[in-house]
Amino acid sequence: MGFVVPSFLWLLSLTALIVVFYLFRKQFDKTQIPSTFLWNQVIEEWQASKWWRKLQQNLLFYLQLLFVILIIIALARPFIMSDRMSGETGAVVLDTSATMSAGKEETKFERAKKEVLDLIDNLGDDQSLTMVTAGAVPEMVFTKETDKRKMKRLVEGLSVTFEEENMPESISLAASYIADQQGSIYIFSDDVKENEVSGVQQQVVVKNIDGEVENLSLLTFGVKNNQATATVKNDTPQSSTVSVGIYSNEEELLETKNQVVGAGESYTFRFDALPEHSFYKAHIEEKDDYDIDNTQYAFANVEATPQVYFAGDVSSFIKRAVTLLGYEPVTLSSENGSFSYPERDDAIYVLSGVKRENWPEKGGVLLFSPVTEEVTDYQVEKKIELEATLTGLDRTVLQYVNMEEVYLQSAYPITIALDPIVKSGDVPVLLSGNLEGKQMMVASFDINDSDWPLHPGFPIFIQNTIQSLSKAQSILGSYAPGHKMELPFSSSTKGAVIEDSRGSRVKELNTNDWSLSVPNQPDMYTIIEERSDGFKERNFVVTIPSTERSPQVNESFSSGEESTSVTSSGIVEWWHVFAGLALLILLIEWEVYRRGNAI
Repeated sequence: MGFVVPSFLWLLSLTALIVVFYLFRKQFDKTQIPSTFLWNQVIEEWQASKWWRKLQQNLLFYLQLLFVILIIIALARPFIMSDRMSGETGAVVLDTSATMSAGKEETKFERAKKEVLDLIDNLGDDQSLTMVTAGAVPEMVFTKETDKRKMKRLVEGLSVTFEEENMPESISLAASYIADQQGSIYIFSDDVKENEVSGVQQQVVVKNIDGEVENLSLLTFGVKNNQATATVKNDTPQSSTVSVGIYSNEEELLETKNQVVGAGESYTFRFDALPEHSFYKAHIEEKDDYDIDNTQYAFANVEATPQVYFAGDVSSFIKRAVTLLGYEPVTLSSENGSFSYPERDDAIYVLSGVKRENWPEKGGVLLFSPVTEEVTDYQVEKKIELEATLTGLDRTVLQYVNMEEVYLQSAYPITIALDPIVKSGDVPVLLSGNLEGKQMMVASFDINDSDWPLHPGFPIFIQNTIQSLSKAQSILGSYAPGHKMELPFSSSTKGAVIEDSRGSRVKELNTNDWSLSVPNQPDMYTIIEERSDGFKERNFVVTIPSTERSPQVNESFSSGEESTSVTSSGIVEWWHVFAGLALLILLIEWEVYRRGNAI
């Protein structure tokens, strides 16, 4: 048994005052009488009376003492740990972050699921349960459910999402479903601290799944100019030999190095003169209790900032916006209308008034002021006046850009195999997509016919477009598990799939939906598009957040008490039992007092 508010127990010292009052109660006065003859009959009747009358003098004292003790115990809110959940309802918060996959023979997540299943088995027929998974975005598994079979089936189907847990929002969501009922919140995690639940009104039982985790962690890995660095950390209690292998994108082992790393220490490996590959994998060869942080990927020679080139009569507004955004653009000179473009896949070309035949063959293209012409699959008509307000689709390039406030006087009706993202009535004025292997953004108007450069959203659009065009190359970058990726598909794309590093198909993509949730399992993935002009591959990496690379364990606890070992069982409070007994004692005391006065 424990006490939720043990500080009330100091009131037990008040029982000493009752004893003192009893010792100094009013005594009988001594009086001389001539004879005790008449008293003998009274004494005989007293001796023959029932036992409880003999206790009449001291019984009130005992009852008063017991009443005070019971009231004090009720105020301290005694409880016991029970396999049956307390209250009419309850809520479970289950951590699905990456560190829950750590463990020796059994992972922390599997152990937590077993304890949740035990909690469900011990639910009463009149009790309901709500469950939330604490990923980056909390998700409801079921709400106020009473069907044990359904709950167990849903729990057994859960798995680690490898995301960084959002415990505060998860607890808040769980608490909102039991706010109007008596119940407790049960949290199953590995690193919840008391300050994270301090503001919760309901009783909170936290089970931090314990167990020693010996872990070798690959903290960082990067490659530049065929040189690589990999930093490892030894989170075991003793010195360990750590072996790091560097692999090519074809899973060929390029080089391995070994180093003895002390307990709790870090070491950085350096690899020189690596063969040229599109990306590399670093892997800790030793087995440990948390293998998800033993591997990292790095792309070769990826420039963080793409090079921007101007070609044609580019507006000074556009040039100024690009320069203010921190880029160092290069203006290309023309010769008879043609340009000598650098052969770079990662370049961004801003064109204005450039004919179709003079477009670059590689890189991303942002085109303003298309030239009136008609060629195969491409037609630009004469400029027409616009009457309707501009309306835009929900696309990343238009984030924080309010096109409805932009005035556009005229535009060129254009026919091109791209998707319109902004229209004036039925006339497309901004088009985006993939054309012949190039990611393009086409503005079918002259910038001088618009007040757009005067709006704060214009430089934001330029920045969003450059980022979008640069992401459209073969390398899409790194993402956290489950995050969203904006993936524009070409109108010529027939289908697309995602494959993992082993070549296994992960999922088939809907090419009409540009918003993609990346897989949860950390790995290197390849998006393979089938187009009318062939296949195109793009790579991206899913990696666990840095906060999930070192599993930590805190003690289990329960809010409202100081040092109780908490298991998955529920807390059942008994204060109402003690309060009821105190009321009963009070009634008995009154009856004893009444009978004493009658006698």
